[in-house]
Amino acid sequence: MKEFVCSISQWLVENFLTIVATLAAISAYYSAKYAREANEQNKKTLERQSIIDLHSIWKEVNDINTDENGNIIYNDVQKAVNALELTSVFWNRDIIEKEIIFGIFWDAYKLLYEKLNSTKQLVPGTSKPCQNLVFDQIATAYNSMKTYGGKNGKEKLN
Repeated sequence: MKEFVCSISQWLVENFLTIVATLAAISAYYSAKYAREANEQNKKTLERQSIIDLHSIWKEVNDINTDENGNIIYNDVQKAVNALELTSVFWNRDIIEKEIIFGIFWDAYKLLYEKLNSTKQLVPGTSKPCQNLVFDQIATAYNSMKTYGGKNGKEKLN
């Protein structure tokens, strides 16, 4: 019996580092697994909050109207550009699933983008035409959404 206990003790001593390394590896695996799950949950929470933010900003957007003198109303332009810019950030950086952005916001995005991009009238209080407010990231998102819609059969491309 004493020999048996000695051989077990000797085996434990010889394999101690292997046992510790194995336990550390198991611990690391589960830590990484739980970290991935927490990260996915955080992404979903960010996406939900981002959708709420987009809805809030688009709720404030009107068409780009003109006053009785035919001048563009500055607040309409400002709200439109803000909505286009925030939407383009979420689209270009994949913060919200493209299918969600496209399904909810594409029609309004397209309408405002095309209207701003074709309007040569000056923005009130500036010397810039409206089309200068269509920044690169807004145009990039527009072109990408247009392509996305074509690939997914949601809109015919021109």
